[in-house]
Amino acid sequence: EAAGYSYAHRLSAGVVAARLGWCPRKGQASEIASNLTAQDLYLSPGDAGRFFLRTIEADIPSGFHVVYASSLPIRDWIFDVESGMRLLGWQPRDKWPQDAETP
Repeated sequence: EAAGYSYAHRLSAGVVAARLGWCPRKGQASEIASNLTAQDLYLSPGDAGRFFLRTIEADIPSGFHVVYASSLPIRDWIFDVESGMRLLGWQPRDKWPQDAETP
């Protein structure tokens, strides 16, 4: 993030620092299934792909922008994803365990 911050300010570029929820690797679905907080931090592969596509396609204003990405929570949001939704025009669609490997 420090490099992105410097780049944005020195070159007047638009830089997005993405803070991601838990996009599980193979074999991690059981960890998420056993942890209520982790389920609300889940970032499905589909939502992750759509998020990163929007970081490429969106017209990002100059400056350094920190955004969070996670899928829809089961109980309550852990991250504030509103800034990323506004900046990128991105909407999470999935919810745990959609698209997760079967635990």
